[in-house]
Amino acid sequence: MPSGGRTQTFDAFVNELRLGDSETLCILLVDSEEGLSAEPRYNPGAKAQSRKRHLEQRDGWDLSGVAAEQIHLMVRCMEAWIVADSEALASWYGQGFHANRLPQRQNLEEEPKRDLFDKLGRATGETQKGTYEKIGHASKLLAIVSPEKVAVRCPCYKEFTEWLSAQIEDA
Repeated sequence: MPSGGRTQTFDAFVNELRLGDSETLCILLVDSEEGLSAEPRYNPGAKAQSRKRHLEQRDGWDLSGVAAEQIHLMVRCMEAWIVADSEALASWYGQGFHANRLPQRQNLEEEPKRDLFDKLGRATGETQKGTYEKIGHASKLLAIVSPEKVAVRCPCYKEFTEWLSAQIEDA
């Protein structure tokens, strides 16, 4: 369940692990905020450890006792998922939306966070709904973007959803 900002999300995750039902799949999913160090390409366990180390080092979070496989990242930020589907954005924002101002690189997880936000703001700034706002727009946009389009342009998203599907199937 969405828990607010980064610290609130971490606190809710830790609290759920401590007090929650052992049958419930508990996952920490937050923005990486910055690029990750080179991850092992074909080793899911090593990738999970890399994500865990990233949050321990970047945020100073104590993740001891947490299975690394429970930790997932939106690289660099959740807005990469939104930008991956320019048609959904165009439909939602309507007149004045400029898809050509969005990041053009194939792998959106390589787009610097500041550039992604700047380009998203320029693409949406002339619409009736106004410039993109995380609080006002993100949840509505996430509900309409195509998961298939996001998976094509966001490799960590694809890995996360494949892992999550496998967890659900195994339950």
